[in-house]
Amino acid sequence: MSSPNSHEESQRAALLAEIAELQEELAATQRPRTRASLEADIAELQAQLAALDGGETPSPATAPVNQSGQAGGTSLGANNTLHGPTHIGDDVGRDKLEQQVGSVQAARDAFVATQQTINIYASEEAPVAPLLRTYLTELGSACARLSLADAESVDPKQATLDLQAVYVGLELERHVPLPPVDAEQLREQAISAIKEAGFAGVEEYATAYDGTVEQAFQFVIEQISPKEQQRRVRALEALAEHSRLVITGHPGSGKSSLVNFVALSLADAWCSGQPGVVPLGADWPHQALLPIRVVLREFAAWLEATPASAGDAAGLLWRWLEQKVGLAPLLVQRLRTACADGHAMLFLDGLDEVPLRDDGEPLRRVMATLHALGRGTSRMVVTCRVLDYEQAERQLTDWPVERIAPFAQPLREQLITHWFDALERLKRPTRGEPAILRDGLIRAIQARPELQRLAGNPLLLTMMIRLQAHDGELPGEQVTLYRRSVDLLLLQWRRDAAGREALGAVLALPQWSDSQLNRLLDRLAYVAHERGVSGESEQGADLPRQVLLEAAAHFFALYDPDRDLERAQKFLNYISAHGNGIIQRHDQQIYRFPHRTFQEYLAGRRLISDEGWPDDRPEFVDRALACSARGPQWRGALLLAVSQHALDGRLRPVFNLADELLARYRRGHATSDLLLAADILQELDRERVTTQRPELWEAIRTALLALLQPSNTKNPNSLPPSPAVVHERTENVHIAAKERIGTEETTPSSPLSHNVGEGAGGEGHPSHPNNLPALAGAERGRAGFLLGAFGDPRMPLSLTQWQHELAKLNATATDSYFCRIAAGDYLIGSGDDDSDAYDHERPQHTVTFAQDYWVARLPITNAQWQCWVAEGGTAAHYADDDDLNHPNQPVVGIDWHAATAYCAWLNNQLADLLPAGYTIRLPTEAEWEAAARGATARRYPWGNAWRDDGAATEEDRATRGWRWTMPVGCYPAGATPEGILDLAGNVWEWTLSRWHAYPGAKRSFTNDKLVVVRGGAFDNNRTFVRCGARGRNHPDDFLVIWGFRVILSPRSHIGSDF
Repeated sequence: MSSPNSHEESQRAALLAEIAELQEELAATQRPRTRASLEADIAELQAQLAALDGGETPSPATAPVNQSGQAGGTSLGANNTLHGPTHIGDDVGRDKLEQQVGSVQAARDAFVATQQTINIYASEEAPVAPLLRTYLTELGSACARLSLADAESVDPKQATLDLQAVYVGLELERHVPLPPVDAEQLREQAISAIKEAGFAGVEEYATAYDGTVEQAFQFVIEQISPKEQQRRVRALEALAEHSRLVITGHPGSGKSSLVNFVALSLADAWCSGQPGVVPLGADWPHQALLPIRVVLREFAAWLEATPASAGDAAGLLWRWLEQKVGLAPLLVQRLRTACADGHAMLFLDGLDEVPLRDDGEPLRRVMATLHALGRGTSRMVVTCRVLDYEQAERQLTDWPVERIAPFAQPLREQLITHWFDALERLKRPTRGEPAILRDGLIRAIQARPELQRLAGNPLLLTMMIRLQAHDGELPGEQVTLYRRSVDLLLLQWRRDAAGREALGAVLALPQWSDSQLNRLLDRLAYVAHERGVSGESEQGADLPRQVLLEAAAHFFALYDPDRDLERAQKFLNYISAHGNGIIQRHDQQIYRFPHRTFQEYLAGRRLISDEGWPDDRPEFVDRALACSARGPQWRGALLLAVSQHALDGRLRPVFNLADELLARYRRGHATSDLLLAADILQELDRERVTTQRPELWEAIRTALLALLQPSNTKNPNSLPPSPAVVHERTENVHIAAKERIGTEETTPSSPLSHNVGEGAGGEGHPSHPNNLPALAGAERGRAGFLLGAFGDPRMPLSLTQWQHELAKLNATATDSYFCRIAAGDYLIGSGDDDSDAYDHERPQHTVTFAQDYWVARLPITNAQWQCWVAEGGTAAHYADDDDLNHPNQPVVGIDWHAATAYCAWLNNQLADLLPAGYTIRLPTEAEWEAAARGATARRYPWGNAWRDDGAATEEDRATRGWRWTMPVGCYPAGATPEGILDLAGNVWEWTLSRWHAYPGAKRSFTNDKLVVVRGGAFDNNRTFVRCGARGRNHPDDFLVIWGFRVILSPRSHIGSDF
């Protein structure tokens, strides 16, 4: 039994030793958070030492010894010391130790069995407390670090931002239903919406739409209710819900950031003594658990050097923390005790990075450790890449699995806002005001599809933020954006704050430079792209280890042929250890560029390099043609190569490639060649192309136009101009193009008269519409969008062009914008034999038109609408939506009043040229249906039988390659005999008529508050695009499915609906 004096001396010696140890740690670190914590710990210990030296703290009394009831050993009270070898540590109480010691001091009662185990119930003020605080502070600092994302391009050692300042809560792929909305509240909102539309109440609204009151309520509630009835599960919710969880995600999806954020929040809460974990919010109902973070790659590397028989599976983790990580044995035991008691949480990050050799190691031992730990009571989360977890060897039986979802738009904008707020708060230098930079980046992502594809990935979005902050804006060219992003990702291979050896040093190449590294990556990406990619996957192609090894060795042979394989092997090992988001190991035998975008960019960069190509592909054009012939997966890489050539001012090889593709298209009718040639020219600035090669631009535009021409040679309106007319117009266009490049009035002739240039000709010419192969819906759509970018000549834009169209009304022109509907009798409405017809379509009846009238061949487009907006007209409600605002898409998001105002403006512009008594306006319902049905009363505009290629509807959504409105005239098979296009599908068209029952209808109704719409839209099935199908809407309403076309018709027709 020790005396009070010896006990006091022992305490004093322990305090001095602990203070000295902490002072050494303080001298060795420059991290502010760590220094603050250490300084506080030292001050506390010094206060205890002063109190001890001053005699203010009395020595506790020695407890009596009571051995009654003991089978052996010694029973001791508090504050006693044991001498001799003693093993300490069974799981008892909250705090326990397990260690072979020669002397043990107990702060509370302890049972000692000779050469056995001592169960110690220690207070948090025991010597482990400072160790625990230091551990948590260091863990917080490590988890808070954003080294790669925060690296300045001009200063890689720039101090880091804190993860908590910018973190955005991740969402998972799993959905859960939204909580139900109060039914009575919804009904009140529906009544308000109905009254705002001009109806007295729901009863009047129901009558107007031929329904019951409940049906009216149901319809309106559907319109005003949230479109999404489900939401994604938040990652924190899943962590709180499951005591065991596997989180999977694609590279850069935020797996590590998630576990780092939660571990950091728990560490801060534990150190501060908070009752809850404030940063985790309401999604985390648990206490502040002790976080234990394990990088599984590092644990696996230690396991490979540890004998397989050493220790039980679960115990290996604690041994690693002590032997490899360097945590004090007392601290390790504290963590182990907390884990056993359910007071800790294990974060096991990067299961995909654990190697898998042929013998199954070290993955087998890692998995055994995880399974053993999983049988305990503590919470655990394991992260892994999606595809890696599909391997049976990496799966944890009976563990729930959740996958991280790409950032939705709100989360993207939240991350951008957090970053720029943090930069402003920390007074970091930026190229402009942070708020302006933030808003500019949000707008850029909304406007640029290539940015949207990248912005769903948190890592790549962070790169965009860093580029925006440093440069003031994102590069306008994709290739520059990708180059800057690749440079940021490669920072990990040039330097590492944790002391990682640089790649050049590993390869023993002192002269290794960024240029050489990029050349190597270009070659590897090209090899990977040659192997193909899977469909629309964002992943790059698989690159087998042997293929990668050979490609790398071929490159390193340029330095030293005797060491090529050695250096290639070192390079592969480096990739395996330090994946950086560009190229990573997928499994033991497969490597991959995790982001297909970067693979395409690097492969394209390889295409424009003249280094090391075989003799049969000496020039860029030869290589590009060979790649384009292999399949559509090369389109992205080729366009990026073209963009890089253009950025460098090398336009000749780009023009040569477009020439060759166009020539190959004419020889073999491979539509993909024409579309790729058009894509290539679109990558360039239009003015540069039309200045240097106007005939090439015009030839491709003409070929695109020919793809969309009706092929029915019996239709006079669909015939192309004769060869003689084509020759004459070709000369006119070439002369005019040299004089007025880029204007809308290149020639005053009809817009359709621009169907000229190389490749246009009679039926004997390969590009004549009758000789073209049938196009798939997706190809027609691409051709339509490209034609819009090239300048779609099928609709008049300028006043001169409109005037020219009117001048052709009484001529025998076959290519006029206006199509004549002859005077006469027409059947209107649906017959009793039409099983798809609604009652309001009946009865079928005859309407007589005493005079001819003319219907626009196409609906009014965005380009035409913008001409009115430029003169003070009303902008469409979706004018900022890029999906709906290509030049030759039909204008949508306009109400009836705006459509009639456009007609009045156009009528006023052309009043002096209009035939007497005629006006430009919306068609009446009868005029519209007569144009669609024709004299033979067709079921559909083209005939009585349904055609899959006749209209943009719900039925071809999966094959047309586009979800929204298609460019006008992309369904030539759906033309009427007069040549009118798009009367079925794409957009509902406003008419001049109000919603009335037909004469003789079984139920008569009249509702002048609603306007008739006709034709159906891209999201309707074939029932609603029949010629007889009727719709109605309030004139104040606007949607993405409503557009219109104009007619030239006598005023006398306005009252002739019935």
